[in-house]
Amino acid sequence: MVKEKHNIKHNPNLNITLIHPFTIVPPFGIMSIASVLEKNGFNVKIVAYNKEKIPVKQILTDIKDANLIGISTYTMPMLKEAVRITRIIKKYSNALLVWGGVHATLFPHKSLQEFNLECVAINEGDFTMLDIAKAVRDNKSFDKVKGIYVWKNKKVHFTGVREPIFDMKLLPKYAWHLIDPRKYISINLITRRKSILLVESRGCPYNCSFCYVNNMFGRKWRGRSPKEVVEEMDFLNRKFKISHFDFLDDLPFGGSKSEMITFCNLIKNKNYTWTCDYRVNCADFEVLKAMKQCGCKYIYYGVESGSPKILKLLRKATTPKMIIRAFDLTNKVGINSMAGFICGFPDETIADLKLTYKLAKRIKATKTRLAKYVPYPGGDLYQLAVQRGFKIPSKTIDFAYMGDYKAGNLNLSSIPDRVFEKYKKKIEYMTIPNSIKFAFKHNEFIFLPYFILDTLPASISQKLITLIKVFTWPIKFLLKKK
Repeated sequence: MVKEKHNIKHNPNLNITLIHPFTIVPPFGIMSIASVLEKNGFNVKIVAYNKEKIPVKQILTDIKDANLIGISTYTMPMLKEAVRITRIIKKYSNALLVWGGVHATLFPHKSLQEFNLECVAINEGDFTMLDIAKAVRDNKSFDKVKGIYVWKNKKVHFTGVREPIFDMKLLPKYAWHLIDPRKYISINLITRRKSILLVESRGCPYNCSFCYVNNMFGRKWRGRSPKEVVEEMDFLNRKFKISHFDFLDDLPFGGSKSEMITFCNLIKNKNYTWTCDYRVNCADFEVLKAMKQCGCKYIYYGVESGSPKILKLLRKATTPKMIIRAFDLTNKVGINSMAGFICGFPDETIADLKLTYKLAKRIKATKTRLAKYVPYPGGDLYQLAVQRGFKIPSKTIDFAYMGDYKAGNLNLSSIPDRVFEKYKKKIEYMTIPNSIKFAFKHNEFIFLPYFILDTLPASISQKLITLIKVFTWPIKFLLKKK
């Protein structure tokens, strides 16, 4: 049955529950939404699950007081849990249910129709959810709420584009008090410190053809200032004794040299360690040196390919020459680096793969990885993949298994799988000699065991990891107690 108007009566004490299905990453999206709702006087609760197949009884207990529920969705394995929770809520609750997040943004029509949702919110949900809550509280229609898909005259209706949040200062700090951060704190096996993942920005000024970020957040980078980022790190350090931070931002500080150096100067004497992703065209000796001096232990570069043709297809705005320069500088200052390569793009040939191998051999990254392209929605390359024969999943739940095509069963290039496997081994085994040479050159042995174990065949590495865990669990136990 299609609902064209919410049926929740005027309720000044509206109870809102925001649900984040299974993930090891803190639910930053709904933590930001929750902080906006709280600031505007709403009762809000975050339910963040860090495991799959939560019992139905537990889910019903978590939503028992809610009359407005939001669920975060991503096109990855966690989507199957979002679908399962949605079906449970639709069966047992009368609460108004809103889908948001990446998958909802990419497939709003399908999401609304398949699950008979009342509302799908696209792009940034901070102020969209606030307007939805106000409409429900005051028993008004959703017509003036921008950025949502709803039912109107038994048809899917889009209310109009909502402007992105250009000024991040409009957003309160993350609502850490509404989750249990301990669920997301781990003992970093490399630094032996309490660690957590952080996201401090949105958007990306680049336009890679395989990436969803522009569809979700737009091309304008927006982020917290270096001072605000450090304040959050200090808070987590004071409250939970966290001293290692893994930044998941696509491009920290938008690639700004001055902002990164300011950040480095602010944490230089704090004894923090950290890692981040970065772009090769933003690599700068002065910046990398400052990062090294303030505890940066590891940088991930999304290289993707050594073929100029493929780099152009991906719209990476990089060249092999830029890539070589970035890794030379990173190796020179003594920061561990990972080169992420992808193979199996439409129109890619064995000749292109050989160029990738040649580049991987030249840059001497301390860790190299070659994955097979999976056409996740978002970006022009997804549409090209469809033209080349990729079949779009007919049901939402099937998107959750896209990365499980054994990755290898999905091949949109002219490269045979056996050739891919051959080069995957050759490229990834570069890690062992490269990481050993790096460790001795820079007296930086902290990552060496991890790099080697992660490169060995699973049958060997898992046995060694099990032995390490057996002998180090007392140390981890004591660190967690601190």
